[in-house]
Amino acid sequence: TAFVAPYAGYISKIYVKVGQKVDQNAPIVSIKSSLQSPEPVYPLRAPFAGTVVDVAKMEGEYVNEKDAKDVIVRIDDLTSYYVIARAPELDASRIRKGMEVEIRVSALERGVIKGIVRDIDLSAQDADGWKSQQSTFNVRVEVLNPPEGLHSGQSAILDIVTNRIANVLFVEHEFINQDGDKH
Repeated sequence: TAFVAPYAGYISKIYVKVGQKVDQNAPIVSIKSSLQSPEPVYPLRAPFAGTVVDVAKMEGEYVNEKDAKDVIVRIDDLTSYYVIARAPELDASRIRKGMEVEIRVSALERGVIKGIVRDIDLSAQDADGWKSQQSTFNVRVEVLNPPEGLHSGQSAILDIVTNRIANVLFVEHEFINQDGDKH
């Protein structure tokens, strides 16, 4: 969860540091309309227990009201991880909740991490016409047994297993050559 200022003002106190575990309702940051103001300060509090993964501002800095780009502190629940992937509309129709997912994280040397499809959007994200020619559906995948070294925001490649067939030789299409009508 990213903490942004509920109103414009100055950060009077940051109660946390990166790596710190916080309990639900713990004070996170206090904001004042003026640093010289004698007004009482009521801190923003953690909505859930988690770990501070980023402190992006310093005490005394000015922050804008409800500006998503003006994040002060970020707290994540590191007990579970999810990946949000975009599935092309042609593939999304075959994806179901509960399907097995193979996850590969570039930054980790460990091979495949297991996951499971938890949700699929019912509404497509429209193609922008410039970068993408087709609509996509967001797919939410839970990472099962997250390995040591996995961090929020890392890039991953997902293979959603829609079907398994035993005793079949699989060759990637880029390794198949065509010579006339022969393959």
